[in-house]
Amino acid sequence: MEVHLLGVINEYNKGNIEKARDHQNFAQEVINVIARYRGNIVAGKRIMKLIGLDLGINRTPFQNVTAEEETIIKKSWNR
Repeated sequence: MEVHLLGVINEYNKGNIEKARDHQNFAQEVINVIARYRGNIVAGKRIMKLIGLDLGINRTPFQNVTAEEETIIKKSWNR
């Protein structure tokens, strides 16, 4: 994700507006997934697991992403 966020700035500064737009669109897709699956604590934590940083399950009162939802989130990462 950091690559995409920095990519927006770096490509824009180089004048590569289309590449900057591609990075921005990817970042927006990630934000949409987070919003769709109960916000940054719930979905964000699962996304961290998918990129290799397993932070464990959520504690009460937060819910956890279901196995079905995780499958959908994984598919959204395979562009």
